[in-house]
Amino acid sequence: MQTDKASMLDEIIDYVKFLQLQVKVLSMSRLKAVFPLLTDAQDEGSGTLFIPSPEEALNLSDSDNNLTFEQEVVKLMETNVTAAMQYLEDKGLSLMQIALVAAISNQKGSSSVTCGAISS
Repeated sequence: MQTDKASMLDEIIDYVKFLQLQVKVLSMSRLKAVFPLLTDAQDEGSGTLFIPSPEEALNLSDSDNNLTFEQEVVKLMETNVTAAMQYLEDKGLSLMQIALVAAISNQKGSSSVTCGAISS
């Protein structure tokens, strides 16, 4: 009986890992599709937002530093999207579509989401 439960749990864990991998791959392919927006839509806004954590929002206030940071992220995304995502995650940032942020904000009924649009 214990072996059956253990093997079933192992299968569930493997399946969850598989699903996590699928989500990551789909997210990465979606991000690559969004990447041209980062470089092409400079005047209109990119349709993509950086969402800093509260701590990071304080550190990202200087516009010169923001420009340098954004340029580094764009260069990194051109060469290695996985590394770019990890870099953003390490900085406490995430990359989201504006429509998704608006939907989340409207759903929660709060306007306290700190956002900074990407521009070059």
